[in-house]
Amino acid sequence: MTKDKRTVVLTKERHYKFIKKLLPDSEVTEDLPQGEGWKLICFGSGIIVPEKTLQWWDEAINFHAAPPLFPGRDPHHWAVYNSATVYGSTVHAMYPAVDEGPICGQLILGTTPPLTPNEYKVIGETAMYSLFTAWCSRPTDYSFKSGIEWVGKKRSRKDLLNMCNMIGLDNEEKVRRKRAFVGFDQHFIED
Repeated sequence: MTKDKRTVVLTKERHYKFIKKLLPDSEVTEDLPQGEGWKLICFGSGIIVPEKTLQWWDEAINFHAAPPLFPGRDPHHWAVYNSATVYGSTVHAMYPAVDEGPICGQLILGTTPPLTPNEYKVIGETAMYSLFTAWCSRPTDYSFKSGIEWVGKKRSRKDLLNMCNMIGLDNEEKVRRKRAFVGFDQHFIED
């Protein structure tokens, strides 16, 4: 692979085998890549790629394991909190601001709440695998002028931690939050 055709996929090690099967000539890593290249692809990595890295790539694409309804961090927890009846995956151009780049595709599946955060996460990752497989078969056919827009409120980890403060809330809301933000129990504050 020549330098100008360099493709790097930033992902978690558990996805390596899948990525290498579809993009055998790509570099696959858990760390931010050094240097420049043609395509930088994030696939469920959870890493926010800084602007100084993005500027060295001709194209930067992110596969987000959640639909456009849930931009930002921990989307599977917010899906539980909102009793989402749809969930899936989104592919979009990476911009310096998280989950703001134009969307070129999505795969949305119907769901039947109540689901756990892990169940939404599995649905999102399954959809992300399907979307990536489709994208790899025709990567130049995707348009970033798809008309699909980010529609949900962008959430951060700070937003999630703020929801762990349950002082003054009624019991129904406390139960809802404990179900949605399971795994963050050590941050729960109750009166």
